[in-house]
Amino acid sequence: YQRRVHGIKMQGKSPTGKGCSSRLGTGGAPDEGMPISPDPQMMHTLSNLGSVANLKTKLSGLEEKIVKLQQGLDFFKKEFSLIKSDKHTIDEMLEAKKKETVMELNAKLFKVEDEHKRHLAHQKAENSRLQQQITQLKGYKTTIQEQLLNLDGEIKDLQGHVGQEDDHLQQNLI
Repeated sequence: YQRRVHGIKMQGKSPTGKGCSSRLGTGGAPDEGMPISPDPQMMHTLSNLGSVANLKTKLSGLEEKIVKLQQGLDFFKKEFSLIKSDKHTIDEMLEAKKKETVMELNAKLFKVEDEHKRHLAHQKAENSRLQQQITQLKGYKTTIQEQLLNLDGEIKDLQGHVGQEDDHLQQNLI
């Protein structure tokens, strides 16, 4: 009797012992009355067939896992690529913002330095003007002090003359 199990051709006697039935294989008249004796080689082959089927199932499962892992890996590669692109974009934006900020700060610093220079020049001019006024006022003070000393001397002279004239007037009256 011939039969295909998982694509492998099996040979042996049918349970009736009369060849292969049309129901099980290639056709022919069924043998009757002959039992199938278990052939050790056939049993080993059947056992191997079960192992092959088991291996095929395992292999199919592994292939599915590989496909899923590959899909996951492809997904994460795309995500990584997007993140890398985003990082590059952000780095460019930050660099541009940094340059813009540096330019703005340099412009403000230039303005502050310029204003500081103008203020310093104005302050120096004001200090010079005040120093001239102080020198002029010191000159006025010295002149006034000299005039006061002169006036004080004249007052004393006049007071001395007043006393003498009083004496002289009194003498003339007497």
